[in-house]
Amino acid sequence: MIYKKTNNNIRHSINRHKNMKVKIEKIKTTLTFLIRCRNHGIIPNFIKNAMKNIYNIFKTPYFHHIPNTIKKHIDIFQNKILSLVIQQKHKQLEYKNKELQALDERLNSQMRKEDFDNIHDNENIIMSRTHNKTKIVQQRKFDKLKENQMRELNITLNDGWFVNKTNVEFPKDVKWLLSLGEKFGLPTSKQNFPLFKVIADGDDIIQTNNDKEQQEIMRTKFTTMLDSHLNKMRDSYRDKFINTTVAHSKTFLKQNKNILILNADKGNVTVAMYKDDYQQRMNEILGDMMTYQRLIKDPTSNLSKKNNELVEELFKNNIISTAEKKCLKTDVAIAPRLYGLPKIHKENFPLRPICSSVNSPSIQLCKYVVNILKNLTKNSKYNVSDSMQFRDKIKNLTIKDEEQMVSFDVVSLFPSIPVDLGLEIIEKRWDEIEEYTNMSKSLFLSILKFCIKDNRYFQYEGKRKDYLWVHQLLRL
Repeated sequence: MIYKKTNNNIRHSINRHKNMKVKIEKIKTTLTFLIRCRNHGIIPNFIKNAMKNIYNIFKTPYFHHIPNTIKKHIDIFQNKILSLVIQQKHKQLEYKNKELQALDERLNSQMRKEDFDNIHDNENIIMSRTHNKTKIVQQRKFDKLKENQMRELNITLNDGWFVNKTNVEFPKDVKWLLSLGEKFGLPTSKQNFPLFKVIADGDDIIQTNNDKEQQEIMRTKFTTMLDSHLNKMRDSYRDKFINTTVAHSKTFLKQNKNILILNADKGNVTVAMYKDDYQQRMNEILGDMMTYQRLIKDPTSNLSKKNNELVEELFKNNIISTAEKKCLKTDVAIAPRLYGLPKIHKENFPLRPICSSVNSPSIQLCKYVVNILKNLTKNSKYNVSDSMQFRDKIKNLTIKDEEQMVSFDVVSLFPSIPVDLGLEIIEKRWDEIEEYTNMSKSLFLSILKFCIKDNRYFQYEGKRKDYLWVHQLLRL
């Protein structure tokens, strides 16, 4: 309808306006693709293909000794070309936007506002289709280039190391990084090299030598070694890929804040699950009122005070040294934290509750008591340190036809142990325990009860931040 009411000149301007917007949309999508390639250390195929002739020049016997040098310079050149192409696209986009603005002004002066707005609405529909279509094509190109990059860097994803319990599709590089686990050492670049920490740690080590002259010699050697390391420090292509993948993974997880990344209970596997699902499963565990009871007040402060009183008594009785006293006392303590690890080897992957006592009021005193008690079990025929020892114990075992080997899987083993019964058994074995400590029986039992009974509490932070629980064993 609009075209019938306009003359040929205006019709021509409308077509130019529509084509210009399509071109601008394509330039924007291409620019996004090129910037993504640069951020991920990927060279697009059109630049790689342009470099093939340069590679072919040096494919002769006369240049067999310089392939690494040539590759290094070509890689640098390709990255510069990519940056120049991005710069050129920015200028092209700026020029096209100016052209579009001039066409807007011309059409606006030649047409009614209603007709001009209708043209814009129709063009926006076309732009949306163009954008979506071009974006899909560029995304496929990028994914293919990413796969080629991973193949060239010998980076392979082990599907068994990452389990996704959500409906969200994780990018391949993000899955690869998460599958490496929390203990994987990330590469250090010049930008994040902890220079001051390294210098401070190095000087602390140097000062352990009492000879001042030797200290100066060691400082000179250390400075030379550090300077040489920093000058030679270059990020490999693999390191660049890992650092880029770390940034990509952080962005992806920020965009999916409803997803939680956890370690599996066994097998060094990383698990992704929904936060709401995790919290629901944890609340079901804590809903067992026969095992857990809600606390109104946080006992951490009182327990810290009691811990320090017991440590002071050990020191006054000359049972521990000044250094041990300093280690066992607690100044700033926090409540133990409860979290769950998914058991992916079981149906419906139930959570195994884990209580982290790091920096809790009695953590060091508990370790002190454990070092005494473990002497009772180290030679026990019922105690197995790991699966390798168990294998050695049963490898020569003969099982008769009428016999069966049975493995029992106890649900909630530790919460089901009666604490008073455990304390009673330990007290009965005091004759064996006193060989490994200078404490009196009464003091040892007081510390034991404090560690096992008084510290049976933890904090769980769900949707509400004030959930503080005590581990209350009611079925004794």
